[in-house]
Amino acid sequence: MEAKHEAITIELTIENGVVTYVRKVQNGEITASFDTFFWLAKQAGYKIIPPQ
Repeated sequence: MEAKHEAITIELTIENGVVTYVRKVQNGEITASFDTFFWLAKQAGYKIIPPQ
């Protein structure tokens, strides 16, 4: 009988074809680029103001 395991999402860092870092993505966590983060913030009504 095969054991059942929960599905997980992971983030990998790969350098020169070798996995150098593995991290489990937590439930509800979003991983995105800065551009995507800024887009999401603007869609939610936030204004992105750089420091002076």
